[in-house]
Amino acid sequence: MKVAASGPAALTALALAAALAGCKKSDACPSGQVRCGVLCVDTGTSALHCGGCNQPCGEGTCSGGACQCSAGATACPAGLFPRCALTQTDPAHCGAACAPCKTGAECASGACQCPAARPDDCGTFCADLQGDPAHCGSCGKACLPGERCAAGACVCDPPKTSCAAGCFALSSDPRHCGASCTAAVSCPATATCAAGACACPGSEVICGSACADTATDPANCGACGHACATGAPCAASSCGACPAATPDVCGPSPGACVSKLTDAANCGACGHACATGQVCTGGLCCAPGETACGSGAGASCCAAGCCGNLCQTVHTTGLVRNGATVTYADCLPLLTPGNYTAASALEAAQAWDPTGVAVTPPLCSTGCLGWQSMSTNSCTVWCYTDSLYEGKVGLNTISADCLCPSISPATVGSWN
Repeated sequence: MKVAASGPAALTALALAAALAGCKKSDACPSGQVRCGVLCVDTGTSALHCGGCNQPCGEGTCSGGACQCSAGATACPAGLFPRCALTQTDPAHCGAACAPCKTGAECASGACQCPAARPDDCGTFCADLQGDPAHCGSCGKACLPGERCAAGACVCDPPKTSCAAGCFALSSDPRHCGASCTAAVSCPATATCAAGACACPGSEVICGSACADTATDPANCGACGHACATGAPCAASSCGACPAATPDVCGPSPGACVSKLTDAANCGACGHACATGQVCTGGLCCAPGETACGSGAGASCCAAGCCGNLCQTVHTTGLVRNGATVTYADCLPLLTPGNYTAASALEAAQAWDPTGVAVTPPLCSTGCLGWQSMSTNSCTVWCYTDSLYEGKVGLNTISADCLCPSISPATVGSWN
């Protein structure tokens, strides 16, 4: 038992407070005192340091460096502290040996014994084997969560039933729902347990481990486990068609909605995958930036525009800008002598400078097209039927004069 704060114990507390208030660790101790940790104490009178540091008297006082036990207290064997204890009643210092009792025990007449509230000896502690859920019926036998210990047995309070995992109301608990512990199941997350049976909300039914509405659920359309193609809707218990953007069904049943025109894994046909770096456009695997021309077996991937299933022909203007030849494309074949036209000359001129203006070169025949660019103070001449200059182009960058391809300072080239 604890001793009230009076007598020697109170004096000890006062002595400690006084010592803490009057001494610092860095101070030299007054004459007649020694340092015990941060305290300066008189070991001849200190009940906490009687005869030496950390040698408490306990239930007694200190005089001349020796503990004097109070009335009712007994001196403990040499070397044990505190030196004085209530050995008849103190469970921490019980009996002539001043030894501690086991956990939960009490000290009566100097002997350790288990109290009436915890009468059973479990070796290192006392327990109530009849009512302690941590030691029910035998030492160390713990009841399951929700169970209590009654008469040495783990039981559940009605209407709960004791199952292997604890106490459960089998008729209403969605974690263990059923007629018995062995028949109980865990209901789906959105379901409830009523009368021992799982029930889904509204018109939903249990499909596997979840509740589903078979009228609208694409994974359980019309019946549990009957899935629509990925991306397809379920309405009135039937799978609908794929969306217009992904109208094709590819892959193992039930498949997935894709577009064979744009899906790189099913390009043009289910399972036909484009190579790394290619894109699917118009159902063809093309390089980035190319366009699919036409459809079916004759379709082509074209860097320029389309001429039906074929690619446009790329023509050269005969002139270079920024280190690259300027080109244009149309559906005509490459030009050859006798096939050059005014229309082709205009295409070449517009490809070279879309802002230019057509003029008639004063020194060339009518078979040449002059193209003035006032913003750059230049003129370019493309000849298409002139017997001397057909297929030639001249660029004058000195002035806006339109010079024939043979007249200096024109830069002369060939176009097709």
